[in-house]
Amino acid sequence: MILIGCTVLFSNCRKEKLLKYASAELDFSTDTVTFDTVFTQRGSATQQLKVFNPHDQRIRINSINLAGGDNGQFRMNVDGEPSPAVTDVEIAAKDSIYIFVEVTVDPTNQNNPFVIRDSIVYNVNGNQQKTILQARGQNANYYRPTIDGGENFPDFSIIDCNTTWTDEKPYVIQGFAVVDSGCTLTIEEGTQVHFANNASLFVFANGELKVKGTADNPVRFQGIRLEDFYDDVPGQWGGLWLSKGSKNNVINHAIIENAEVGIRVDSLPSNNAPVLQVRNSIIRNCLSTGILGLTSVIFAENCLIYNCGENNVRLQLGGLYRFFHCTMTNYGSQYIDHKKGILKMANARAPAPIYASFYNCIIHGSKDEEIVLDKNQNAPFNYNFYNSLLKTERNMADTNYVNVIKNSDPQFESISDDDYHLTSGSPAIDAGTSDLPDQLTSNPDTDLDEKQRDNNPDMGAYEF
Repeated sequence: MILIGCTVLFSNCRKEKLLKYASAELDFSTDTVTFDTVFTQRGSATQQLKVFNPHDQRIRINSINLAGGDNGQFRMNVDGEPSPAVTDVEIAAKDSIYIFVEVTVDPTNQNNPFVIRDSIVYNVNGNQQKTILQARGQNANYYRPTIDGGENFPDFSIIDCNTTWTDEKPYVIQGFAVVDSGCTLTIEEGTQVHFANNASLFVFANGELKVKGTADNPVRFQGIRLEDFYDDVPGQWGGLWLSKGSKNNVINHAIIENAEVGIRVDSLPSNNAPVLQVRNSIIRNCLSTGILGLTSVIFAENCLIYNCGENNVRLQLGGLYRFFHCTMTNYGSQYIDHKKGILKMANARAPAPIYASFYNCIIHGSKDEEIVLDKNQNAPFNYNFYNSLLKTERNMADTNYVNVIKNSDPQFESISDDDYHLTSGSPAIDAGTSDLPDQLTSNPDTDLDEKQRDNNPDMGAYEF
């Protein structure tokens, strides 16, 4: 019995035999590691692959190396060892190792995206196998901080006065990019603007922002990560910040996504002219707020605002606001836990008057009450909803509500796909009014898709 026990113990402690056949091959979790568009001069997100030993004996990989070596643009880490080449890597029977890969794309003189390739080469007992590496590179115009912002302002760069951005190459912003006082930044249709973490576009007093997208070629503001995983992750960048004293800001046909605050607008102008006119735009997946007005004047028309972490629209510390044909929705997402109302109007913290009107709007979500009012009893608090569909528990007999549809399902095309077009049975169809006030600076005779509206317009941003 003692002899048998020792024999079993010795057998279990022996190291597995090493597989030495030249025909032995490895298995891989993928034959190609692909990176979505990576901006030149910036590192990518990390991709991974697994290398499997499918055999009943341990296997030794004589070498694993990047074909491009030290001069390539890809980098790898083999089971914790960062190097372009490693040797004598053993994998136990039926076991595996991880290889992590990153890429930094060198700039070229091309405007359009281009592809770079490399490979990981494995040598086992004289047998060679490969994993292909490929990435789409994209040159860009970069704005990096050149000025120390001090204690009260982030580090920033100043955009040349009266500059026009076009769609030839994307723009990549790090830190704050500033439109200076007395200057205008014009952004033409189709332009792509990308922001690093916490980066923002900031307009100083007496500065102006003109965004000139079209229905077919909107201007897009988003983060710098273009992998599919980041498509709807909130809070990847700061937002557009129109500071106190900025003026005549116009945003038309823009997509603003995955920011902390989509658009922040500060302080009343001296003549009650709009600080911001935003039209035909989509603001989505913001960590905090889609549109934040702080004692400001904002006119919004044909806008879709959805899935924001706190409020889709927050009008705070007073101000003057007009919303026409806007759809505001929030049903939560894998990143957004919808706990607060879609629309918040407040002047409780400062006794400043607030005047807000909503015409032909849809405000609907998963909460019973989607309209939050935070009033200061010592200042005017005036708001009205005209011909709008609302999710609310408030009393519609109140004179603040005129021809309002309460708590009806708007019957969107597909909430799960974020498609907020109306379907044929929607109560919002033909329920709007064409009798709009003079404050509207453009006639909304078309919808967000530039589809013609009829004399009995539908509520919301889309005409059925």
